Amino acid sequence: MIVLLAEDEPLVRSMIVSSLRELGMDVIAKESGDKAWDWINASNHFDLLITDVIMPGRIDGFELAHRCKLDLPDARVIVISGYTGTQHSPYITDHNFLPKPFTLQQLATLIHKVAPNTALVDL
Repeated sequence: MIVLLAEDEPLVRSMIVSSLRELGMDVIAKESGDKAWDWINASNHFDLLITDVIMPGRIDGFELAHRCKLDLPDARVIVISGYTGTQHSPYITDHNFLPKPFTLQQLATLIHKVAPNTALVDL
């Protein structure tokens, strides 16, 4: 599985990339919604988008999730955020939102919810 991660905080991005790789996934990490969207528009393929909500630039996590759902209706999206109140958005449901901080087990559980046929390395 190829995961596109959009996260602006370098330490958090690095930790999530390590966690996803530990689960056996290939990860493409971008530091903003703008860069993630540019990567998608270059006709690159991904199976799952994990995006932070608050990021610098023109495209925040809400907008990135929205664009993905419009252009790629079958796109699987997980939204992460450390800010309270961000889960009140039309792009976020109980099934695809993960509040920060989270554990590797919580991330793996949500990935299984969003993409049930995904094979993950056993924790």
